[in-house]
Amino acid sequence: MMSDVARVAHTPLSTTARRPAPPGESGGSPLTRMMGEDIMFHDTNLRSMKMHLCALLATTAALTTLLSACGAPPVGDLDGAEGETLSEQADELAGPASGRLTCAVVRCMDGFVCEERKGRAACVPAPKRPCVTDADCSLVDNYCGGCNCNAVPTGTSAPKCPGDEVACLVAPCSGLTASCQAGACVIANER
Repeated sequence: MMSDVARVAHTPLSTTARRPAPPGESGGSPLTRMMGEDIMFHDTNLRSMKMHLCALLATTAALTTLLSACGAPPVGDLDGAEGETLSEQADELAGPASGRLTCAVVRCMDGFVCEERKGRAACVPAPKRPCVTDADCSLVDNYCGGCNCNAVPTGTSAPKCPGDEVACLVAPCSGLTASCQAGACVIANER
């Protein structure tokens, strides 16, 4: 005697699956013949289209957000402009501050940096860097609270001690040289 599982496994495919009858053969109305695989195929296409549409909308929303943050004027518009002109351009773009970084959408030309002034972005001259080359830096002995060596811009004097100075056996900067790295004076060859 054959078990129920074996009977189901040996059942011919034609009795378990319904396929529409070819055109011209009996099988019901054209609507009945279209039921089955055609409808399932159509539902799959709709689901797929909805997923693609959702992905497109999400991508569009993300790009809109990113592009609105990149609203700075082109670099060519900034050439030869003065600080006040750059501030006016920033005002047109950013408007008054409302709980956001006002300098986020402003790009200043070389030699200028963006600062917030009265809630608005302004391009102002960049602060002068302490050094450009190694020749712009020197070392000074610092005896305040210990035997220290400081790298400072050339022409800067040794720091004044608020209290007593210490006595050192060897000068703190002996054997060291100053160097300019990324616009800052540093000790080049620390022990």
